[in-house]
Amino acid sequence: MNQGDCFKDNLGDGIPHLHVIVFVVEVAQEALVVSVTSYNEEKDPTCILNVGDHPFIKHKSCISYRHATVTSYAVLNGLINTGKFVVHQSMPLPVMERIINGLCTSGEVVNKVRKWVKKYRLV
Repeated sequence: MNQGDCFKDNLGDGIPHLHVIVFVVEVAQEALVVSVTSYNEEKDPTCILNVGDHPFIKHKSCISYRHATVTSYAVLNGLINTGKFVVHQSMPLPVMERIINGLCTSGEVVNKVRKWVKKYRLV
């Protein structure tokens, strides 16, 4: 698992989303993952993504910081091995920088995720 790795979900809800690894902690075998979702005025505008930021993005989108989650490598590998996550092209570094900056400024990041980031001094 690496920072910037992307996965498209095939979870069967009919709406595929792109998931991005923001941080990895090798010693804990864990990763912080955010999802990309279509943007509308009700969504968090902290990090807007547009066509050209990543091949998966076909229209104005945003990072859903409220759904950011810490998960184990084992869970991610299980999703990949069962076909529920499909490996996609990695997120470009300039976009990753925007995503990380948004993680620091969004008011929608849950406390559990903030504590994990602080615990490992990731930002």
